[in-house]
Amino acid sequence: MFRKSKAALVALGIILSLLASPARAAETDCSVKKDLSLDYVRGIVRVCQAVDGQVIVGIEGVSAPIPIPEYGTVASYAMSAETGHFEISLGVDESGLLGLSIDGVQYGSPLSQTVAPAQIEAAATVAGATYPGCSNGYGALFPYKWTKAWVWNYNLSGQPDSQSLPAIQEAANLWTTGANRCTAQIYHSTFTNTFAGGSSKLPSPTANNSCGSADGYNIVGWGALMSGQLALTCTYFPNGTIAVEADIKFSTALPFYTGASVTGCVAKYDLREIAAHEVGHVVGLDHTPDMYSQLMKYTFGQCETGERLLAPGDLSALLSRY
Repeated sequence: MFRKSKAALVALGIILSLLASPARAAETDCSVKKDLSLDYVRGIVRVCQAVDGQVIVGIEGVSAPIPIPEYGTVASYAMSAETGHFEISLGVDESGLLGLSIDGVQYGSPLSQTVAPAQIEAAATVAGATYPGCSNGYGALFPYKWTKAWVWNYNLSGQPDSQSLPAIQEAANLWTTGANRCTAQIYHSTFTNTFAGGSSKLPSPTANNSCGSADGYNIVGWGALMSGQLALTCTYFPNGTIAVEADIKFSTALPFYTGASVTGCVAKYDLREIAAHEVGHVVGLDHTPDMYSQLMKYTFGQCETGERLLAPGDLSALLSRY
């Protein structure tokens, strides 16, 4: 099982390499400064449109380059290293303000707002089983929401097996209706997703971890990502509040468990849990502290099949917006 604490973020180094033409720099008040330090990022930076740059996160000898996305885009990364797994989100709003979140700690322009903790009975049980995340928890929301259905297509190339699509569909539907992991109470939201069939199109995330450009299609698929990276979700909201496109790419290099049963998983990541987490980013949820064990937490262990469903913090965020 992979686990990681903030203490494991050893020697965190962040460099933003920004390249832009002199003409563009002269016409704007955005930053073209190279090698921005974390302190500079913390100071709230406005980057230039279409800047060719990246955030480089150093973790236990693993170098994770995170390209700066386009204006009005959030890139949500699920990443793993040999001894752990951590989450990063990097966003640029419609005016160019840069926001960075590492394991729920934010730098620069805030990427999300906190939703008050849901107060429920401690150690709530369902059918005699006790699930994590049931004592308390809160959610976090990105600034965007959907005002229409998220209509998505699926590219099956590279999928682990034929059960992958049903697992992803089941995970996506949890954000519309389902049962509270802790109380079994049924919930309904106004967020809707529609599976529109197969596609030969590729999801926007590229092999170099960039979100790429929005193309008007919502594509879920598989492919090459940086070594140790589980998935990347790119959500586009160019007007600042309304999401217009979201793509998800799962890694073909890491093992995923696609079985419907909560038993039978061996040394793999539960696709239902990871897919539900990624669709949570599509919906508009950011990461929450690991200690609350919500679906939108930022660390994962292998075969966490008992954590597939939404917990109270996930629901407090979802239902506050939808």
